[in-house]
Amino acid sequence: MAADLSRRGFLGAVGGALAGAALAGAGGAFAAGGGTATGTVTRDKLGVQLWSCLAEWVTSGPATLDVIAGLGYSYVEFAFGYGGFTDGFASGGVGATAKSFRKALDDAGLWCNGGHGTSAFPYDDKAWKQYVEDNLVIGTRYLGANATLPATKNECLKYVDAVHKAHDVARRMGHKGSLFNHLEASSWVKSDVPGKWGVELILERTTPDVWNPELDLDHAYQPLGTVDEVLRYIRKYPGRWEQFHMKDGLPNIPEPDGTWVQGAPAEFGTGVFGLPDPADPQNRPHDGFQKALTAIRETQPWPKVLLIAESDQSMATCVDYTTLAYQGLNGLTFPYRRRGTGG
Repeated sequence: MAADLSRRGFLGAVGGALAGAALAGAGGAFAAGGGTATGTVTRDKLGVQLWSCLAEWVTSGPATLDVIAGLGYSYVEFAFGYGGFTDGFASGGVGATAKSFRKALDDAGLWCNGGHGTSAFPYDDKAWKQYVEDNLVIGTRYLGANATLPATKNECLKYVDAVHKAHDVARRMGHKGSLFNHLEASSWVKSDVPGKWGVELILERTTPDVWNPELDLDHAYQPLGTVDEVLRYIRKYPGRWEQFHMKDGLPNIPEPDGTWVQGAPAEFGTGVFGLPDPADPQNRPHDGFQKALTAIRETQPWPKVLLIAESDQSMATCVDYTTLAYQGLNGLTFPYRRRGTGG
């Protein structure tokens, strides 16, 4: 819990045509006769947010990447710089360059989806162009950030203008991917538009080729209150969630007035997304994760979907949470209804 609070405090300091297309039980997304199927999580979808092993990452990036590759993961998402290099760099620490990071990725047989780096808002031309240049060297698919999103409509409109400008600059420089922002619990803030979260105002004014939010399951559960509410928002915005932090957490604690105290982090498989459902006759071992995968498979572009392990709690090594997450997710099956076109 202390690690989680520390992280949020630190991050807080550094800080649409598809919108509103709600699905009723996902039925609206499928033509008659689509049928049901069983999906399986494959290794190519599994990655690690390097915050999960931050102590190792800032000490030796190459060694950390070797460990992650050895666990079976296919890619990483960087956090706070491009890793530490204790050998070959006089300064050591997190002073590694994008070029050094790319070499370490290649040596480990990994790739990088993106990272928690420079935000497009507020837009800073010099900082943004340097960030794009770094990402071109690293070979990322997406340009990521981890800034707290605005809540008022006026500030959300400024955010939208900034990400469109940043996207145009990145395209001119040669980056072909979209932008994303990881959603901490603090980014789920009610806007000054009744019934809307701030992130929804941004979703409604952007398209998936420009910007998308990265959904953190536990950091969405904490403010939304229930697993079902998290699933509702996955379904509410089809085609807008491609990257997911597969994170577990302990249950929120209800208060007499109907509010709740947000739950603490939990190791993979021990929280609201990982525990089996006692009502499920199959006693599936990761029922909440499977329900999330069903919602994702039925409403999002599955070939593009990335499932990223991240722990808020244990950051000392890469062999605790990340091992449990890989063992729990790799090969995990889940039911879904086929699209009418056979997808």
